[in-house]
Amino acid sequence: MKTITFIGNGNMALSIAKGLKENYKIEVIGRNLEKLNKFEDELGVEITKKLMDN
Repeated sequence: MKTITFIGNGNMALSIAKGLKENYKIEVIGRNLEKLNKFEDELGVEITKKLMDN
């Protein structure tokens, strides 16, 4: 399965990820681990989470 990476975990990224989660592994890069965990919960599938450093 191919992976798609989202830089940022806002509402637009979540909406797009919901449409792609059946066909792609989702990777999200964000600044806050708590918000990345919330993104994963709202998406309903396990994602790869990475924190962006300055």
